[in-house]
Amino acid sequence: MKKLIYLSIVVLAFLSFSCNNESKEEHNCTEKTTNIDLSQQLKMSVLWQQTAGEYQALCYHAFNLAKMQIDNMLANQVDPSTSAIVVDIDETMLDNSPYQAELILKGEQYNSDSWNDWCRLLQAEAVPGALDFMNYANEKGFQLFYISNRKEVVVAETIENLKSVGFPMADEEHVFVRTDESSKVNRRAMVEESCKIVLLIGDNLADFSENYEGLSIEERSSQVNNEKSMFGVNYIVLPNPMYGDWEGAVYNGDFSISDTIKNDKRNQAIKGYN
Repeated sequence: MKKLIYLSIVVLAFLSFSCNNESKEEHNCTEKTTNIDLSQQLKMSVLWQQTAGEYQALCYHAFNLAKMQIDNMLANQVDPSTSAIVVDIDETMLDNSPYQAELILKGEQYNSDSWNDWCRLLQAEAVPGALDFMNYANEKGFQLFYISNRKEVVVAETIENLKSVGFPMADEEHVFVRTDESSKVNRRAMVEESCKIVLLIGDNLADFSENYEGLSIEERSSQVNNEKSMFGVNYIVLPNPMYGDWEGAVYNGDFSISDTIKNDKRNQAIKGYN
């Protein structure tokens, strides 16, 4: 009888140990699957922007269209001295892919401190075709304005970077950075106090109109369809697969969610064929 009781105790102890180990292994497995490095998911986007001839071709395509629109306006007697061309800066005039690449190499994600540090380095180069276009527009007499969501703390460095690359009208009167709000509506209104905006160039839909702000994936697509006649004419879009409001739409505008939830939402937004 004593042997039977002892044997039962041994079996129960073994089962308890096995269950605890299985539970621990399951927990560790869960930890591994939730420990997601989102910076690595950025790799193909950055690689494409830095190495693909297709990226260059799309940029040249966009700025060639913009030149054609300038020529069309001049042929139709538009006065360039009272006409404004408004451009975004990041991924429209300046290429910041080295900053994004550094995040990947360090296993980090975007934060305002590291971004501002990058801006202060003055190392961003011109997006393909951007400098030629801006010089062309300047020679034709158009007013050029840069509206960016860079912060005021780096406005001096931003102007200096633009100047060092050779961009015209890169000064305090023509460079409007973000102050209290990310929306560019009020800054565009400031431009229109003295000029008529005839062309907008950017990599993000909100660079063109407030109609694109705070929308879901489906709403953004619908609004693009509503304004399809504007693209290539009044709106010139540059490619940017690395970041933008398109990503925010995947998270319903909430970038504060955890990496795990971000990863889940990314997976949910992808459409397969089944």
